[in-house]
Amino acid sequence: MSLLPRAKFMNLAVILILVVLSGSLTFIYFHFYLLRYEVEYVLEKRLPPMKKLELLEDVYISENKDHLYFGNRYVELVFSKKNGCLHKVIEKASNVNVIDNAEEKQTEIIMVDGRTKRISTPPYNIVVESYDIGPKEYLGRRVDIINDEGDIKVKLIIYSKADSWYFYSTYTIKPKCRLIERSLKVAYFGRDRHLIRGMELILSGVGLSESEDCLFEAPGLMVKPHLPLKHLQNLSKISPYPDLLPKPGFIFAGISPILSPGVMVIHDPKSAVGLMWWAYSDVEPFLTYLSVKEDGRISVIHHSVIADRSFNGHILTCKSQYIYVFNDTWRNALKHFKDWWGTVGLSAPRDRPDEIMRFNIYEVHIGDTYPTWNYSYSPFPEIDDLIAALPEIKRLGFNVILLMPHMPLPQYSVVDYFNVSKTYLWETKDADEKFRRLIDEAHKLGIKVILDWITHGSNVKVSNLHLEHPEWYMKTETGDIAMTYTYSFNLADREVQDYIIEAMKFYVRKFDVDGFRIDAPQWNFFPNWDPKIPYRASYSTFGGAQILLERARMELKRIKPDIIFYVENTGPQLIRIADILYSHEEQRLHIALATGEITAREAAEWLEERDMAFPKGFIKAHHLESHGTHYHSGGKFRWELLGVKPSRALFALCAFMGGPVHNYVGGERGSEDFYRKVLDIRNSIPELTYGDWNYTIVKSTDDMIFTILRSYNGNHTVVVINFNPKQADFRLQIPIEDLNLNEEFNYTVYDAFNNIFLKDPNGRMNFKGRELSNLKMRMNPYSIAVLQIREAESPARKE
Repeated sequence: MSLLPRAKFMNLAVILILVVLSGSLTFIYFHFYLLRYEVEYVLEKRLPPMKKLELLEDVYISENKDHLYFGNRYVELVFSKKNGCLHKVIEKASNVNVIDNAEEKQTEIIMVDGRTKRISTPPYNIVVESYDIGPKEYLGRRVDIINDEGDIKVKLIIYSKADSWYFYSTYTIKPKCRLIERSLKVAYFGRDRHLIRGMELILSGVGLSESEDCLFEAPGLMVKPHLPLKHLQNLSKISPYPDLLPKPGFIFAGISPILSPGVMVIHDPKSAVGLMWWAYSDVEPFLTYLSVKEDGRISVIHHSVIADRSFNGHILTCKSQYIYVFNDTWRNALKHFKDWWGTVGLSAPRDRPDEIMRFNIYEVHIGDTYPTWNYSYSPFPEIDDLIAALPEIKRLGFNVILLMPHMPLPQYSVVDYFNVSKTYLWETKDADEKFRRLIDEAHKLGIKVILDWITHGSNVKVSNLHLEHPEWYMKTETGDIAMTYTYSFNLADREVQDYIIEAMKFYVRKFDVDGFRIDAPQWNFFPNWDPKIPYRASYSTFGGAQILLERARMELKRIKPDIIFYVENTGPQLIRIADILYSHEEQRLHIALATGEITAREAAEWLEERDMAFPKGFIKAHHLESHGTHYHSGGKFRWELLGVKPSRALFALCAFMGGPVHNYVGGERGSEDFYRKVLDIRNSIPELTYGDWNYTIVKSTDDMIFTILRSYNGNHTVVVINFNPKQADFRLQIPIEDLNLNEEFNYTVYDAFNNIFLKDPNGRMNFKGRELSNLKMRMNPYSIAVLQIREAESPARKE
């Protein structure tokens, strides 16, 4: 249903015919005139106030002279007729204002003009001297009812303006549904040209009335589960990554969906009322910022890094912010979010090789570290040294080698993909032959080889690619080649994609490599201001990386069906491409757990809720050590910083969690026997690799005991890790009903790590099922137990 008269649109029939005849260019002009017509109609006619109008089942709209109301049986949205801002969101069952923008502040902002300033650290390019524009005048509204193959929804469009900028804020709800989708379209009708640097969707005044029991949740970020909302103001940032757009007075809350799921919640466990919010676009990511006000309410900014050149008639659309109002438990709301990923098509690859769950990855490089790292580390000076070490790597239990580019050059940059010597060996004689020998010898030992693969740019010192193909690169506003520490590829360029994909095929065909670890595919975190590109400026990196990797996966699968894609992103955006995702976000958790900053129980809840916030079927590899942790620690390993025993416990945690385990060469130094033992156990018990996992279902009476339940084909193994710096006496509470164990049957509990059967106080090896729900244990500091629960010969079973 449209509140614009249909007769008026008949006058545009001729333009519509031209669209069909003349193609996309005519469509752009048609779209421009259509939007301008909508605005002019609202300005001239001023849609009249209405009484409450039932639109569809329980969806309604009404208004008075000051406000516009839009909602259904669960939620009501209130908008200001001063500037079109989102004024309130009400949870109707409890009549709680979960959003109360009492001052009617602007809730849509565009970031305009300014200039790019180069800095020496990531993201290397920042915007300065820009200014913000937000709606100043409310113009009107329109309602559409959409029937998309039975998926019926109602859209409310709020028209507002500021000078020559027109804002079209769209709010979409469905009947009997608690989810609100919000997007923003901006049109410019002016003479000057501008650069749009970003668009913001703001929730002002998020809170739950006067509740003192309100909790804050942010799965995957640096926040303890169930943080009292009043403590949020004590934090300066809750993301482990650099703040790319510092906002004074705001808490930086991450980059989604590239580096985190992005979902956040406030809720009151007593009333079960809560508000969940997130933002998602299939191209540009969102930066999230939080600010806690004096009244305890929060302002939430979702800043889309969408960017483009703006001129008269230019239109730019930013999607989408989601608001979920619930009257339920926080966990049930999070389950809704997990299911939501499927509605936008994000799910794990269906053709992912099953063997990935058994991967024990050993990361290596040939040569010495980069001089700017300020330390020297060269475990394998030459390729022959790595080949000679393969049998020992195999004995340690690793079955995948991850080979980084040669150090110190090209390090993380491209010189010549097709030159093995200059990429992985650096001017080694007989490079192709030696490289083939490395892979052949690894394959003979049952070790796969995956290559660390750089897509973001070419080396600034020794590569001539930017001279040979300047059209392959992103540009600054001044026309120079954009750069980080490399010259930045325009990944949306078809020729660049062809070059990268052909190089990947070269290594698969010629050397039989088994896969690629894609290094920071969206590293170039800035727009491409090349005026010649036919797409918006922000598409080069964020859209280009996705198209490149989707093409690469499809084309390489035709050559080698079990090819592996290990993607450095820690968020879910590239999950359709990634067999395995990275786990940088776990590093802060490791340190907090080893130092006692958090309890094992809190760490388990953090991991459980992080996993619940990802799409179904996702897999992450878990690492205690990587070249990144080594570099950022000044060339030191975790065992040097945290101590040997805590680091061993943390490696066991990584190895027994769900998904592959990853280690950087040297992380095992001094603990080789321990690493071998952990990996042997991991390899020999199927549920520790292929099994489901749960970090919270097995309880302990000691908060520093970490437990993992792993289950596969009806068998169960419980991993128990003591993170106490002292001996711990505790009781383990195994939920026998959830494991389908009979309380009267007999079971044995074999500790595979310590090679003993557990016994009860009377020396019996058999436990009744009911006894497993209160299993007494004693463990030394930072020790590990791997408890295999198996049914024993049982009189009850015979009967």
